[in-house]
Amino acid sequence: MTHALVIGGTGMLKDVTLHLLKEFDKVSVIARNESGFGNLEKEAREYSLRLKPLQVDYTDYEILKSLLIKSIKEFGEISLVVSWIHSTAPKALYIIADLMNQTSSKCELYEVLGSAYANPQYHSNNRNKNFEKFENINYHRIILGFVLEDSKSRWLTNSEISGGIIKVIEKTSASSIIGVVEPWSSRP
Repeated sequence: MTHALVIGGTGMLKDVTLHLLKEFDKVSVIARNESGFGNLEKEAREYSLRLKPLQVDYTDYEILKSLLIKSIKEFGEISLVVSWIHSTAPKALYIIADLMNQTSSKCELYEVLGSAYANPQYHSNNRNKNFEKFENINYHRIILGFVLEDSKSRWLTNSEISGGIIKVIEKTSASSIIGVVEPWSSRP
């Protein structure tokens, strides 16, 4: 049985979740509030048996870990993770990666990051190095940029974000930018 995990998969990444439901036998989805699951479940009606909602505030690391362990025991190892985690939970993705490393023979982990990670004054490339210790994890970084239109700029739409992430997953790119991040001064 193939099993994927989407963290933040009811809002901005909802279309990623819907895409993965067509590709995987089970898709576990983490969201912090119940309202997002209602909308996702309506749109995923034909794949309802493949969808496993996991409502948890991922800042509660113990509950996050126990729900993931339960999901893995029920549906098998997770081979793909797409993660949109806010900075309020700095340890969450490392906890998830450690668990995937222990329970999966091979896991593709796609971390979605805001445009701030492309800031020329942000000098840390340690994120990739932080995941090297996980031998069963293949880490991919996706930075969300913006769109330049004529002389104006705007943020990416949810549809543009999800479409870009799906393309990155299909190509298994190591590091990608959706939209543009230069010139930095044009950021909306």
